[in-house]
Amino acid sequence: MSTDTANHSLMFTFLLNVLQCPKYPMATKYLQVKLYYLEGEIVSLLQTVNVGGRELEQLREAAVQMANAVACQIVPPIALAHFILDRLSYVFNVCEVDQSGQPNSRVVPTRLGARRPQDDDLALKAALDAVGARPLFSDEDYPLLSEAVRRQKGELTIALLTRHRDSTEKLGLILDRLLDPSIHKMYSWHQSNAAYFLDRDPVYLKRGQRGQRPVFPFPPHSPPVVRRRFMPVVSTTEAHAHYMHELAKRVLTEAGGSQSSVVFAPIGQNPLGMSSRSSNRKLHMCAFLIGMYAIGLHNQVCTSWRSRTYSTHVSWINLQAAELGLMAIEVVRETWPTHLTPSEAAGLADKAGQSRDPAVVEEAARLALSVLPYAYTLSAAETQRALLQCREQGSALLENACRAIEEPTSHAQQQQQYYYQTPPYAEDIRWLFTISVQLGTPYFVSFLDAVAKAVSSPFLLFQFAMEANTRLPPYPQQYSMPPMNRSVPPPQPSHSTKAFAHAHQLLVAAIAAFMRIPHAPTAHTLLEDFYRHVKKQKAWKKDVQHRLGALLHEALNQQR
Repeated sequence: MSTDTANHSLMFTFLLNVLQCPKYPMATKYLQVKLYYLEGEIVSLLQTVNVGGRELEQLREAAVQMANAVACQIVPPIALAHFILDRLSYVFNVCEVDQSGQPNSRVVPTRLGARRPQDDDLALKAALDAVGARPLFSDEDYPLLSEAVRRQKGELTIALLTRHRDSTEKLGLILDRLLDPSIHKMYSWHQSNAAYFLDRDPVYLKRGQRGQRPVFPFPPHSPPVVRRRFMPVVSTTEAHAHYMHELAKRVLTEAGGSQSSVVFAPIGQNPLGMSSRSSNRKLHMCAFLIGMYAIGLHNQVCTSWRSRTYSTHVSWINLQAAELGLMAIEVVRETWPTHLTPSEAAGLADKAGQSRDPAVVEEAARLALSVLPYAYTLSAAETQRALLQCREQGSALLENACRAIEEPTSHAQQQQQYYYQTPPYAEDIRWLFTISVQLGTPYFVSFLDAVAKAVSSPFLLFQFAMEANTRLPPYPQQYSMPPMNRSVPPPQPSHSTKAFAHAHQLLVAAIAAFMRIPHAPTAHTLLEDFYRHVKKQKAWKKDVQHRLGALLHEALNQQR
């Protein structure tokens, strides 16, 4: 049929109906790969057919049905949405295209046919629905299918961003669908992760609701009607975070790329930019926002991100923020608490404060001011540098900086109730403890396992560990704490300081108590949580922390 032009119309209808058929996860990876290969072959055949009036009507009907297909189908029809975007778009199929791939205002009469200017909105709406689609399957159950859907979304996103690289309105809509706030929310004061572009879009400011996600197309008069429908819960994975970071790099390449770090270049060649093409600032900002979103996804997967000392993703963000300047520093100031550590934010503020642009220096000082409430996690040099940045911008900012350090941190910043000796839920937990003791040892062990996952107060955990030490029967040697004279070397005279002696005594007692718990993984988790919480409250020197850490690891290795 592909060789006979008379049958092209029938072939187009048949293949378009095939793409509209619901897809399901395959039983094997081989079938899944073959399905996507055949889908690519179908799209290639469709691209060989000349689109006439009948084909345009079919594409319009498929575009209208895209929203319903995305909501109902288990695997979203992203390939169909990409094909609709390519073939139904009015401007890109009627106007001439320049060397950069962007259409100009000159219309080719022979390409008009039955096309309408309203087709642009239809094609964009279908593509946005596909980009914002949530698959109705689990990433853990079907990792190959999830990666395939992510890559299809990435290709469609690249096509959308490059087409509308100069439109603030369209870029805001695309990023709003791509950066799903239900998975990770970047801003505390805005429901959309594309707030940077939305707040600069006059159409959104006039017809949209400030602080809310945009609706496309905007209703002419009446507000949008909210319809409740099933929204699947999408869990974050490391693969998702990694792909979003790679997508940010691809968008940066489409924007023109960052400056090269080549030091030695041939004579007559610019070492700072091997390409003479200037970068697109809006696309560059899109890459920056996608990169920040990827860091937020990574932080959800890695629970220990607040204690990290280095990250390649953060280094990439710092480089792009230095190139973008004021607008990137402003985004960092508004979003850093859920993406960067205080030390990373202070380092970025310090680098931005060395700029020659006064506006960037002022915004960097405001970023440093937002970090100072977390001064208890910064080094003395970082805190001093942040204070100097605030002082350079005037006495008012310096006064605010001093107040930020002196005043106690808020409930959302430090969660001090977790470290109280008698938290508000202590009596309820003790009541459950007495009930578990009365029910018997199996229930008591289950209670300890639940307490290890739910209770955050180290004092309560230590009390329950001591109770477990007295109530649980002794177990064989492989499940109990080895004698201290075998696992822990005798303290040296050089270590017999008052602080180390007190800390050593506390940790030895904790090891003896926690290791009597019969379930070894639970005991290890309880002991590590207790040591981590106590270490945060004690002003120990680094050498004391290293010795105590060595003692803890040696005890855990002996237990295993």
